[in-house]
Amino acid sequence: MLREIESIISDIRSLRNVEAYIIFFFTFIIVILDLFGVVNIAILSELLFAVLGILLYMNIRALRMIEASRSASSDSAKSRLYLRKEELPSHEDSLSRVKEEFCVLAIHAMNLFRFRGELIKGKLVGGCKVRVLVMAYDVDDGKTNSCISDFEALTKHPAVVEDLVASTKFIRNWLENLDEPERQNIEVRCYHTFPTALYLMVDKDRASGYAIVEPILPHFRTNERPAFKIHHSDDERLFKTLSDSFDEIWGNSKTLMTLLKKGHSPPAGGGK
Repeated sequence: MLREIESIISDIRSLRNVEAYIIFFFTFIIVILDLFGVVNIAILSELLFAVLGILLYMNIRALRMIEASRSASSDSAKSRLYLRKEELPSHEDSLSRVKEEFCVLAIHAMNLFRFRGELIKGKLVGGCKVRVLVMAYDVDDGKTNSCISDFEALTKHPAVVEDLVASTKFIRNWLENLDEPERQNIEVRCYHTFPTALYLMVDKDRASGYAIVEPILPHFRTNERPAFKIHHSDDERLFKTLSDSFDEIWGNSKTLMTLLKKGHSPPAGGGK
């Protein structure tokens, strides 16, 4: 009994379970007053309703805390491996979570703009930054980017040049149809190197940021590539490595619209 009293005193001093002790105190007083007939039933009823109100408030607050804990747990989920493309979180899901910046390193990214264009525009209007890296289909001398044939041979993916040409046309038209304020928040660049992985990064400079990474593996087609999702909080060193890698490729790439102005216009029919 003495230990229980000491525990109660310790709880009160530490402000733990204060509401529960207040309710216990009120209930104890009500019982004593009723036993001695000090107050009438109307007053006891009012006190009882007050206690029930406190209990209801405590229950609502506990439910809110549980929901917040579940939400935080969901948002900070640990890294995960996806063995198939269809298992990956959708672009809609990733775009809906963007607060500041959305970064993508892709081969051509046409489907991103074709099917998620309106979502991207919504983020641009809201002030979010969007950076997209796509593979260049040619180099400065006008010859086909040699990395394309390497990529086709490694991944057994045919017609990459045709995909890149079609994508470049589509993205150029998409960018040109943006209003100026929206255009200020997005940039698409072309890289000439062989990508070791494809990235999708959400708020990479925030503690809540995460990345979805698809390593480029031999003989794995687009829909067969495994991928992994990693949060900033999972492994800061690995996450920083991924972030720095994206920034390095970005820094060595040229703006798509700038390349087009220099005469790197897509050929009318595509092809190598």
